[in-house]
Amino acid sequence: MAALEYFKTLIPFAPAGVLTYDWDENANAFAQGKAAMNLQWQNSAPLFQDPTQSTIVGNFDFTLIPGKKQLDGSIKRTPTFGGWGLMIPKDSKNKEAAWEFIVWATSPEMELKLAYAMPGARYSSLKNPDLSAKYVEYKGMLESLPIAKGRPRIAAYSELADALEVALSEAMTGTKDAQTALNDANARFEEILRRWGYLK
Repeated sequence: MAALEYFKTLIPFAPAGVLTYDWDENANAFAQGKAAMNLQWQNSAPLFQDPTQSTIVGNFDFTLIPGKKQLDGSIKRTPTFGGWGLMIPKDSKNKEAAWEFIVWATSPEMELKLAYAMPGARYSSLKNPDLSAKYVEYKGMLESLPIAKGRPRIAAYSELADALEVALSEAMTGTKDAQTALNDANARFEEILRRWGYLK
């Protein structure tokens, strides 16, 4: 709750209309120099480096997500990753072929060839000096990945995410106070998890 209340105190320092922003509007505001910092996925890097769309080319960097100072002086950070997965459906009729494709697509050689389209899945790709010089997001990714948490790999995840997003929006817009919004989200979580059979 304290984190959400603190987050709300930052609104006066954000661009006008920020509470209506989606990810793209958030990235565009940063690219136009309208925001000093931006919580964004690494895939926004090409926009920030494109001189036809960005006014901050060469004047930005990626770093670890902010965190909370612990009693021992360390800072606990909770970066996340989501869609970084190649999976094979359990009812696939071509499991072996799908596996061979994954092995090929994530091979060291292919990762070098595909770097222009997306970051690699291998640390060796992210540590490649030629790639890291070209793709400024790699350094921050290397720092984040060892401590990052993956989104829950459960069927109910999208509903849970929606419930949390509604609660955060209600708190940020003042529709509800932070405690009430989070309590309501928790109740909604329980209802969703019961319906999906994760809770009894």
